[in-house]
Amino acid sequence: MKKLLTVGFLLSCVTIVLLLILYALFKAYPAENANWANLISRGGWFLSVALSGLIATGSLLLLGYMKGKKTIALLCTAIVFVIGSNFYLSRSSEGNHIVEPPSGKFDFTADWTSQNIKDWEQILAPLKDRPDIKALEVGSYEGRSAVWFLQNILTGANSSITCIDIFDQPAIEARYDKNMSATGNSAKVIKIKDRSDRALTRLKPASYDLIYIDGSHYSKDVLVDAVFGWELLKPNGIMIFDDYDWHNTWAGALLSRHKTPQMALDGFLTIYGPYIRRHQEGLPIDGPQKSRHRAG
Repeated sequence: MKKLLTVGFLLSCVTIVLLLILYALFKAYPAENANWANLISRGGWFLSVALSGLIATGSLLLLGYMKGKKTIALLCTAIVFVIGSNFYLSRSSEGNHIVEPPSGKFDFTADWTSQNIKDWEQILAPLKDRPDIKALEVGSYEGRSAVWFLQNILTGANSSITCIDIFDQPAIEARYDKNMSATGNSAKVIKIKDRSDRALTRLKPASYDLIYIDGSHYSKDVLVDAVFGWELLKPNGIMIFDDYDWHNTWAGALLSRHKTPQMALDGFLTIYGPYIRRHQEGLPIDGPQKSRHRAG
């Protein structure tokens, strides 16, 4: 039994080391067409399982030497596997957001937009085809959501979208530029390559009809984007937040709350609630002045 546990422990260690080496190599030498969304998601699954195996086999090996403690060892192992499986399921739920990218003239390696279209069509209908609609997007990645806004909402005269992203990976930035050009409406796009906490402070207050927040998912960053973005939103404008329930398993929520949007958005809603007309999953909740929609 000890030999089997030792083999499992060593295999888990080797798997983790190999995954970290592969990730470092991809970061150091990114392929032009590297699918980062799928790479990180799939790698996260294997890493979660390997970590669970490492901790479980290590616990069994350690506690197995303690006489009369077999029950405790099995209990600890069960707890570790429950936590590990929760992280695995959390990673899996993120992976389910990745669908086959649209074919044709656009170049996308992932699509987290299509799942929101039904809600967006309903909530953004009042903006569709109207002239002079100004949209702001924080976190553009390859431009999938910006393309949808341009093709389906910002179709009126003099409408535009401002896209803020750090664009720290040249291959992703190149895809974004290519996709904006492919819309045939690149003149409607204002690209800002910078951190959102700096870029948002340079924009004109109360000047946007639509703001879409999908940048960093760390709570502190989401809260900054929400507060700064609020000041840029016109009265009766619409603010959309993505991935409210990101890492939505109990283990993820317990151990990584500060790395998820939920805590920031809950705090934002608590403070700004009296000024918001809230939409959740397409169903409006009445309130004054401005509106906000939660997607994801």
